[in-house]
Amino acid sequence: MKRNFMLFGYVLIHFFTISLLAGDDKERVYGLRDLAALSDFIVKGKVVRIETYENQTGRRYSDVYFHITACYKNNSIEGQNIVLTIFGGTIGRSVVMTTVHPQFKENQESILFLKRYLPKDQMKYQFYVIGLAQGKFNIIKENGQEFLLRDRFASAGLKILRNNVVSELSNSSKIPLSDFLGNLYSFVN
Repeated sequence: MKRNFMLFGYVLIHFFTISLLAGDDKERVYGLRDLAALSDFIVKGKVVRIETYENQTGRRYSDVYFHITACYKNNSIEGQNIVLTIFGGTIGRSVVMTTVHPQFKENQESILFLKRYLPKDQMKYQFYVIGLAQGKFNIIKENGQEFLLRDRFASAGLKILRNNVVSELSNSSKIPLSDFLGNLYSFVN
């Protein structure tokens, strides 16, 4: 019981720390124009593997290995595998997660709005998803057609123009990927 209480306290403290670090990203609602403008890369790809570990201080992280199959902005990383390090993950039956970060699962196809940065004292660039969960869109396939849904923790809907009618893309209402890309190209090109 004491261990569970300590773990809960640690997770709660870490959640507030993550919230402070996320700053405006967790409060701000991003439109498609914002996501496109702020990202260095807009990519389509698939999660090929997730490795979860605890660091020296006991904090849990997951390395998400993401294979890029298409680039919609800055194609210099097309065909590459990148690693996104996110807070939380599953070890055994124990799950640690936040409700502001995007959630990933193996073999899931997604579109990501990415920012690249070079960490202090490192030689290799790393990536993060712009707008936290708002910058991740899940691809689902039905009857040979691809549709998009927002990440499950992206609570705000996103307005998309389809056939001169505004539709809302959310984590419970899907739109065809082609409609999404048509809107996206108006901001990228």
